[in-house]
Amino acid sequence: MIAGLAQQLSQEEDGQDDTFDVLVPLKLNGSLTPLFCIHLGLGLSRGYLGLSKHLHPEQRLYGLQARGIGGIGKMAETIEEMTQDYIDQIRHVQPHGPYHLLGWSFGGNVAHSMAVELEKAVGLNNSKLRSEYATSTYSGDMFFFRATAGFDDTGAVVDPEEWMPYVQGNIEAHGVECGHMEMDKPGPMADIGRAIAARFEKLQQ
Repeated sequence: MIAGLAQQLSQEEDGQDDTFDVLVPLKLNGSLTPLFCIHLGLGLSRGYLGLSKHLHPEQRLYGLQARGIGGIGKMAETIEEMTQDYIDQIRHVQPHGPYHLLGWSFGGNVAHSMAVELEKAVGLNNSKLRSEYATSTYSGDMFFFRATAGFDDTGAVVDPEEWMPYVQGNIEAHGVECGHMEMDKPGPMADIGRAIAARFEKLQQ
């Protein structure tokens, strides 16, 4: 995190501040398919900086940030608009799938929306969508991280089964021992990173 902030300050001094860019490179070196991390409700993706050290050394990592932060650009008016914008952004880096998406909190909704739209674009689910008119249904799998200490002071936790109507594949839940807004802390991030690295290794076998 300190190294990332130092790099950011250096860029600001050179007149190349990318703090509020929509697509932010968090780790460029590597040969593996990138992982794109979508911001939570606050709109920034810097919280994912600590994730890279827990992933495969060859894993590339990008963050997606909301437009309009810091008064730069026009804010998205709908999730659909944001979804298309972010898909356009990731295609600059990776023109073709498969795509790996990670969303935290609000970002989970955007990641799901992006997965649905990307799937529709390659035609894998079009016939089913036409017959059932289930435009918000994704036929793939979901790897769901849940903060077991709750969303807020009420102690409420998100039930992965709430996603079942919208995901046709398997939903695998992974509990993280922290609060909802603490998932970018070193301990939880290490847990999440190890789980993602293991999943990628399994997919690549």
